[in-house]
Amino acid sequence: MALFDRRPGQQASGVQPPRYGVLLVDDEALNLSALAGLLEADYRVHTAGNASAALAMLADPQIAPGIQVVVSDQRMPGMTGVELLTRVRTLRPDIKSLLFTGYNDMAAIITAINRAAVYGYLQKPIDIQDFKLALVRATEAWQLEQDNRELVAALSRSYEQLAMLDAAKTSFLRYLSHEVNTPLNWLAATTVIDRAAVGDETARLLQYVDLGRERLYGLVAAVLRYFEVAGAEVRLREQPVDVGAQLLELVDAQRRLHPDAVSIRIEQPAAVALQSDDKLLSELLGHLLENAVTHAVRDGGSSHVVVRVQAEGDGVLVEVHNSGRVPEPGMLSQLFQPFFFCGSLHGSEGYGLSLATARALAHALGGSLEADTRTLTGSGLCLRLRLPRHLPAARVEPAALARGAAGH
Repeated sequence: MALFDRRPGQQASGVQPPRYGVLLVDDEALNLSALAGLLEADYRVHTAGNASAALAMLADPQIAPGIQVVVSDQRMPGMTGVELLTRVRTLRPDIKSLLFTGYNDMAAIITAINRAAVYGYLQKPIDIQDFKLALVRATEAWQLEQDNRELVAALSRSYEQLAMLDAAKTSFLRYLSHEVNTPLNWLAATTVIDRAAVGDETARLLQYVDLGRERLYGLVAAVLRYFEVAGAEVRLREQPVDVGAQLLELVDAQRRLHPDAVSIRIEQPAAVALQSDDKLLSELLGHLLENAVTHAVRDGGSSHVVVRVQAEGDGVLVEVHNSGRVPEPGMLSQLFQPFFFCGSLHGSEGYGLSLATARALAHALGGSLEADTRTLTGSGLCLRLRLPRHLPAARVEPAALARGAAGH
């Protein structure tokens, strides 16, 4: 007895061929004929009278790629539908499967779901519209997964291309650094000229040469360092770090540079220690402190910098407050952009990379760096650094991990 009355489909002349292929498996020839006639207008239909024939088709490189859905009856001699669809899942995990069952096959349905991961099942006698809808949904699910795979592959290729471009950029910058530093070294020969032995105009010109040379040296070093850190080339070495002790050294250095121009205070309720990279953390804190002091001193008047360190959940919060001018609206979002200068100070000092490098270092250490205008000094700027107690494992050098494990 057939599953339902056969209604052959007619494919109109000039219409695009069906996009999806369906393999129908049933040991009753009339059922196969009825199913094939029902689907042939909309699908590429393949039929198999038993599980062995179906598996042979799925092993055929000429046929298998064109099959996206397998529809099988449960009760067949030799191998049941669940057993067949379990094998199909092993051979072609991408294929969607539908199972025809009788009213008394609930155990088979549960097994099919758990073992064969069937996409759906239909009980006999089959409702034609339900069957068609199940096929549409199965092919849509197959297409969605295929699109996702292609998207992931495209993203992977894009990532690889970006990595290659990033490596090429870094290589270019290093080459440029070498090529720029070579003539700069030639210009360094001007430092041996006795300034007292030349006229005032020549001495002034030599002074400009000295200043330009030193600024170019600094710019090349700053650019290379930013792209090195931002390009995730930095590998981390984890060790215990006393944040307060680091800050004391950095604050003392700033006090020596600005002995009378700024007041710097550290607020730390209790000792705070991290498992971090000592050198990178010192570099990061140095950028934050130098930026705060420069910002406070630049605007004159009463210049204050307050550094507050405290534990925060599973990490540490470091806030660097300064009494400088409050940034204009909309400027906070740009502070960490490379080569961004506040106001009209472009080129007067620095290279516009200090905060950009600081944020890149914070991310490398597994933390975050933000800015706002809520400060302990009244008006001004607050740089807020959050760091985890431990470094991200993926960025830590294996040797450092081994040392850490040996210490426990």
